Amino acid sequence: MKRLFYGVLIVLLGVMASCPVRAEVDEATMRKASQDFLKAVIADILKDPATAAYFPGVTMKDVTLYDGKGAPGAVGWLYSWGYRHAVHDGPLELGLQRPPPVFENDRAIRFSVFVAYDHGDAMVSRRENYTVTPELHVGMDFGMLDEKNLLFGKLDGIVRTHLTELKTAVGSPRSRIAFERDDAVWVANADGTSAKKIGRGQCPDLSPDGTKLVFNTLQPDGQPAHRQIAVADLGTGDITILKDIPSTNCLEPQFSRDGRQILFTFYKDNESYIGLVNMDGRDFRYVTNAKPKPPAYWAIAWAADGKSLFAEDMESLYRLDLSGQVLKKWPVAALIPNGEMSGDARFDASPDGKTLLMSIEMNEKERKGWDGPPPALWVLDLTTEKATRLTPPGLYAWDAHWLEAPVSLLFITQNPGEEHTSIYRMSATGQGKDKKLLIKNARYPGAAR
Repeated sequence: MKRLFYGVLIVLLGVMASCPVRAEVDEATMRKASQDFLKAVIADILKDPATAAYFPGVTMKDVTLYDGKGAPGAVGWLYSWGYRHAVHDGPLELGLQRPPPVFENDRAIRFSVFVAYDHGDAMVSRRENYTVTPELHVGMDFGMLDEKNLLFGKLDGIVRTHLTELKTAVGSPRSRIAFERDDAVWVANADGTSAKKIGRGQCPDLSPDGTKLVFNTLQPDGQPAHRQIAVADLGTGDITILKDIPSTNCLEPQFSRDGRQILFTFYKDNESYIGLVNMDGRDFRYVTNAKPKPPAYWAIAWAADGKSLFAEDMESLYRLDLSGQVLKKWPVAALIPNGEMSGDARFDASPDGKTLLMSIEMNEKERKGWDGPPPALWVLDLTTEKATRLTPPGLYAWDAHWLEAPVSLLFITQNPGEEHTSIYRMSATGQGKDKKLLIKNARYPGAAR
């Protein structure tokens, strides 16, 4: 007799926490988004060999998805019903807390994954509590389990992979991504939908709350370089040019982690500098201004502490303070054998300060029709100072930016035969096997931190 998947009882989530909810995000929207999220999680559990082994012969047809309406024990925890069936009909049961009947004044999402193993004489259980805030931070409170921790590691990875889609569906501004296309800057939902052109420019960067976009303007075709820093209010559509900067050639602006300052590169008298200015354009100051000539740094990126930054000079990776002093130096050859950095490198530090995402050029045989070193993505553990490659040879990936660090990221690639780059997302551990196309004919992706 076919084993029914009574062991999996999924009930919608969500006790609430902070942050005002927009009027259009109602209970029905959250309920639908939660159902889609849970279906995606279950489907991946049944696809992954490490987790599917616990459910031999089970398919999505065997899964019952409850919406919390009229189910036994509708007030409080509903996994107890599934628990009783798990003892007799399956080795494992997952349960999620149901949502309240109405929204409260927030948009944070909390749910628990409860797992019970039937060992015949005894039931061993563990519960993981997740809290997803509008900032896409995920907190976990682990319960106790004596064995089979591999399943929990895989389960956690699967859940986190789909959190961004859930936040996109309920409309948090932090679910936006930014990108370049055809000499213009754009924003879109994190799944690539609802793309909107903001204005002519390059190098877009979203504010931490996802409500503003900073970028450098772009001069008309055929004219000398003339690029200024611009800030767009994504709510009103207003664009403000920051004019009190001693240069007309500024590029690669980035918001600080608190959204109050903008770090950028600029040129003056044919020399390259790093500058810092408040979001409103006031209080400009040099970060690098050594005499008689400042060092030429590329690929600047804020560090998570807001007090330092990363940059490279094609031979070494540096961590600098905001006065340009070197705090740390890593020779590229020591970090990444057969790796190189160029003016096209790009870095992105994770918000927790533990890792640095890097786009690196590799001294490897390039494919037919490719001009230059093959690009690859690496991540540097800033504690152990060990670099790990995230993409295999053959997947030409660059321009990486964390989507939900340290779980998922954005990057661009150009497949053989294609004329333009496109933006993809992937997990940080999947070696590109789970990459998903988001936006065609696009480059320089970014996401709110």
